Amino acid sequence: MAVTRLSAPKPWHARHGIVHFAKASDVTITTNSILSAAFSTSTRVESHFKNLTVTPPEIAHDKQDLIGVDSSNFQNAVLDKKPAGMATFSGTAMLGNDESLESYLDESGVSITDVTYGNSTRYQIGNGDLPEIAVCIVMEDAANSKRVTFVLDNAYVTKWGDVRIGGPDSHWEQDVTVACLPKDFYWEYRD
Repeated sequence: MAVTRLSAPKPWHARHGIVHFAKASDVTITTNSILSAAFSTSTRVESHFKNLTVTPPEIAHDKQDLIGVDSSNFQNAVLDKKPAGMATFSGTAMLGNDESLESYLDESGVSITDVTYGNSTRYQIGNGDLPEIAVCIVMEDAANSKRVTFVLDNAYVTKWGDVRIGGPDSHWEQDVTVACLPKDFYWEYRD
């Protein structure tokens, strides 16, 4: 791990960020390559998001009070470490591409053939046919010299939010939340 002197940060900007979605079966994370390299260009989709939040697993501790006091007259106590929680990614997807994320978030698409109006694919969320996916969030500076990458592997979509018109620019958008186990969450800095 590289140690650097702390200085005033140069913030990353949204225009230099990328969000990749892929089927978990198409992603293999190894210690021989950086996280974003696991997302092959032939098996991933890049999507436009705003209001991104990556929440690492939380490790809660409960205080257990014991009988007696210590030498400083504080009650004897220990911290009981609980299992780590789930990691989550949430954001607002910009809708504008035909089925850009649906096949990554729900595999229940049914082909509809209609000679009058054309063919369609119909989805019904909630039938339990959710694929395991992987999400890669890359943030870097304009010079591509500093980068942080988050990956949620073997993850599932836990929320499809409301489809709505997003403010005065009148684009359609939808909130999406993805969650994974702590062991499938990765956080990587370029040294």
